[in-house]
Amino acid sequence: MTQKSRITITIDPHILELVDNEIDGVAIRSRSEAIEKFVGKYLTQQKTAIILAGGDPNSLRTLKTGDFRPLLPINDNTLIEYIIDKIFSAGFQKIIIIGQSNLIKAIYSVIAPNHQLLEKIEFIEETKALGTAKTLELARNRIKNDFLMVPCDTFFDFNLIDLYNFHIKQDALATFAIYSRTSFDSNYKGVVELDGFHIISHEEKPKEPKSHLIKTMISIFSPQIFEYIPMGPMEWRIEIDLIAKLIDQKKVFGYPIAGEWFNVHSLEDLALLKEYLGYQT
Repeated sequence: MTQKSRITITIDPHILELVDNEIDGVAIRSRSEAIEKFVGKYLTQQKTAIILAGGDPNSLRTLKTGDFRPLLPINDNTLIEYIIDKIFSAGFQKIIIIGQSNLIKAIYSVIAPNHQLLEKIEFIEETKALGTAKTLELARNRIKNDFLMVPCDTFFDFNLIDLYNFHIKQDALATFAIYSRTSFDSNYKGVVELDGFHIISHEEKPKEPKSHLIKTMISIFSPQIFEYIPMGPMEWRIEIDLIAKLIDQKKVFGYPIAGEWFNVHSLEDLALLKEYLGYQT
């Protein structure tokens, strides 16, 4: 029999009432058993990440070379391999990659040699591009818990665990990682305003940015997020339609990150990333 430790905790009375309601004298005989069960279930639940690679695959190619962005070289690997490694290193046990056929095949060919890795990765094929939210919706039936979402063409080196824990602590519906810009050029996209940690405004391509806070598409969502995506074959985008609805209902948080973030959309972006990483090609 496993030796158990005795501890003293403080707990909200309402939570304690919910715990007591689960005590049936058979399966759960005491408060300590109930708390142990619920904490164990929370800590061992499978954490899933979704990598969005949907939409027209040609829109995910670099202009000059035609290479798929997720397959661009980052150190000795590709961008998609870097993303996958960061996700698993943060404690997520499963990854779902969603995209159209030829891009999915290209990504698969890169990671296929690692058979152990493939056991933790599921691919979903998108047959029609209807926007990022509709791409995300394809995973609806595979998601049971709060999950991470990462675009396939994004480099980041901040702490995903901190982002996830913040989201859980807030009991949030949606939490976006927020990056603070320091340059004053015109390439602003996804500018937000925060009131505390609540996102209160968002402009995708503002002519005059109201802040230097950028909404990255790296985010944590509750499974209830799918209820905010209309059913049926209609266009619906996370960065336009979904976030506007969440802001209206005051259900979206922003978490300022400590670390770097790059959208890798062009060879120029790749050059800036390589400069940041400290090497040249």
